[in-house]
Amino acid sequence: MVNHGKGGLECKSTQYTQDMYYRGVEAKHKKCIEQIKTAITQMEEFIPKLEDLGEKLGYFYEDMKIQKVIVSFEPLLGLKGGPLKRLFGNENKTDWKVIAIENLEEIQPYIAKGADFWSFLIEYDKVTYHDIHMIIDKMKAETGADDSENVLNIYRENIFNRLLKFEVQGST
Repeated sequence: MVNHGKGGLECKSTQYTQDMYYRGVEAKHKKCIEQIKTAITQMEEFIPKLEDLGEKLGYFYEDMKIQKVIVSFEPLLGLKGGPLKRLFGNENKTDWKVIAIENLEEIQPYIAKGADFWSFLIEYDKVTYHDIHMIIDKMKAETGADDSENVLNIYRENIFNRLLKFEVQGST
């Protein structure tokens, strides 16, 4: 993804193993840890390729901004920052971010209405996981969109309606 011709987005994905859900750090199978390490290595290897491509297209690397994103199927809160994140690389290799797919789904209606995804990525680094609503509130104000315009809203409503129907039937 290029931002106004001067940026790139390298994206990888990861998820917890069942073993990690049950045993946490005691788990024998910590596939997501290996996936994150691999993703970081691949992103680092991607940069020189991006530099070469940029030169061929007439861009110079000094001008190019790059966002390194690992998309997780769960909110991996400990990897947003702090000591756990530093376990995955030296101080120079903490310029990557982990964003849960639920956050990307949450901003979808605002991006679709014109909010800037690149700005979201930059602002995401400045807030805690629990304060992402501040970015979303700003996106709502900028675009006039709301959560009901989310592509997954119809499925969410269906699930809630079925649960409510089940609850009402179960309580009578």
